[in-house]
Amino acid sequence: MYLKRSVLPTIAIQVKSLDLPGVYIGQYYRRFYPDGAMLAPLVGLTNIDEQGQEGVELAYNDWLVGVSQKKNIRHDRRGDIIDVLVQKTGSQYGKGLALSIDRRIQHIAHTALIGAIYNYQARSGSIVVLDAKNSEILAIANHPSFNPNNRSNLAPELIRNRAVTDVFEPGSVMKPFTIAYALSSGKFQKNDTINTAPGWLNIDGRKIHDARNYGELAIADVLKKSSNVGIAKMMMQLPALEFKYFLSRFGFGEVSFSGLPGERSGVISGEGRLTQAKAASLGFGYGLAATTLQLAQAYAVLAAEGVRYPVRIVEGQAQGQRVLDADIAVDVVKMLETVVSPTGTGHRAMIPGFRVAGKTGTVRMVSKKGYDLDRYTALFAGIVPVNQPRLVVVVVIHDPRGDRYYGGEIAAPVFATIAKRSLHVLGVEPDNNNDGYKIREYKKANRSS
Repeated sequence: MYLKRSVLPTIAIQVKSLDLPGVYIGQYYRRFYPDGAMLAPLVGLTNIDEQGQEGVELAYNDWLVGVSQKKNIRHDRRGDIIDVLVQKTGSQYGKGLALSIDRRIQHIAHTALIGAIYNYQARSGSIVVLDAKNSEILAIANHPSFNPNNRSNLAPELIRNRAVTDVFEPGSVMKPFTIAYALSSGKFQKNDTINTAPGWLNIDGRKIHDARNYGELAIADVLKKSSNVGIAKMMMQLPALEFKYFLSRFGFGEVSFSGLPGERSGVISGEGRLTQAKAASLGFGYGLAATTLQLAQAYAVLAAEGVRYPVRIVEGQAQGQRVLDADIAVDVVKMLETVVSPTGTGHRAMIPGFRVAGKTGTVRMVSKKGYDLDRYTALFAGIVPVNQPRLVVVVVIHDPRGDRYYGGEIAAPVFATIAKRSLHVLGVEPDNNNDGYKIREYKKANRSS
């Protein structure tokens, strides 16, 4: 029977000095997490008996826990062992587990996320960084987080891995997949144009509008200008219900292969008949729910030229599966590169010396009474470098306060910081010889602001 556990050494010495019959002092080991809050929601924690309760500790508990060795012995009346009759073999220690996380990139992402949340007084946020070559998770950052080495004031809401548990409407970061769907249907070609005049559209009594009247837009410019009207007009010519199954190819609406506890599948509306308004909304990212990890997984498919690799947190080899025509994936990535240009909505994601493809998103948050007019989620999802993709980074900032809340203003610079430093850490050399021109054009385009 335990009388008291986890006592201070000074207390243990005092009890031992009492020399009480039948009272013994025992030593035990406890986990120490050297990365603290930086990796806590991912790694998780154990209870006092070293059983995993959250995160990787829970997911791989059976692998990590050692197997007790057992012996059948003969002993005398004093308890001294006379003979070992049977010894049951077994590993005394648990097995090791090598995660795909790069601690350097994790530190970069964690620091950048905390800075953004404090700068914009946001409620929470998450970041996922994937290896574009095989979809291994290089970093998962969450804030708020917790210190697993000090659990005196540990609140339950701090423990969860928000990147896999929290779902939200992704908004405009879904537009590349709508365009991929349109191109896959054969009804649209990459050089087609869409008339978005007069800048708004009424569908089933619902008004859809753009920031301004963009007029005639090439499909690439529909993405560059993030035109809701352009996307809606494309969706109106396509079978909406099939779009749901198209999105599932990228991992939307289902849990990934990461095996992380608490991961949610999200949801794609589309059961039964879809109204035109709902179909249009689905095309520009409303009417479905996704996680940060799902968005990263989907953009990794575009980076891998249409091949989907299972998202993994443990190092190893995995077979990819083609889910999108390679030419279409390449065309969509080229369109996304125009978004991260001096005149695109994602110009703040530009990185000197590197070609970047990505998409901004700004979504109204949902409350019990519907969409909140004063609360937003800011997003940016990007691929870098475009010529030979190495990283996929998704940044999600929930509920920033103040005048700045757009994804292009808040999330895109965070992406640029993480991607730039991570590429340096990985030793990826710059690939853009026109860097000076791009920077000059960027300054010129933003001189008035």
